[in-house]
Amino acid sequence: GDCPHATTKSARAKAVTLGETAKANLHELRNLRAGKTAPDVAGEDLAGAKFKLSDSRGRVTLLVFWASWCGPCMAAVPHENAIAARFKNRPFALIGVNGDSDEAAALKAVEKAGISWRSFRNLKPTGTGPIPAAYNVRSWPTVYVIDHKGVIRAKSIYGKELDETLEELIAEAEAEAAKAGK
Repeated sequence: GDCPHATTKSARAKAVTLGETAKANLHELRNLRAGKTAPDVAGEDLAGAKFKLSDSRGRVTLLVFWASWCGPCMAAVPHENAIAARFKNRPFALIGVNGDSDEAAALKAVEKAGISWRSFRNLKPTGTGPIPAAYNVRSWPTVYVIDHKGVIRAKSIYGKELDETLEELIAEAEAEAAKAGK
């Protein structure tokens, strides 16, 4: 367990042991799969305002781990913008977790790409920090779909599959709210 994990390519590679990697992966298997309650995380957004993931309870939440240095992350932003526009005025929230250690780079990416949703500020070396650790993020982007009750329903789905899953879960949330008279 004390052996360094040589296959880790993050900035923290020398500090990660096989034991630590195994522990994180076991945590993911036990706690970060469909049907499990999403870990509530708290922090500041890129503007410095405090918030928690649970603030979006009652809405289907798309939690996206992204960074300006991540080509696939930035390539996904137009689709995420379309999703945000499509589900505006419905029980939906898109929340990001930014992986930039340079706040200026993150803010520049937000402006350039037209990112309108809140993102947690991480400001840690690539791939580290309490929020990526809580979700055992090993690659960027990583996407979680969380239902209106705070339960993980899907992970790392993209494109048409993501769209269909969100539509289904938002319809469920709306039907449940209507039934409850809300």
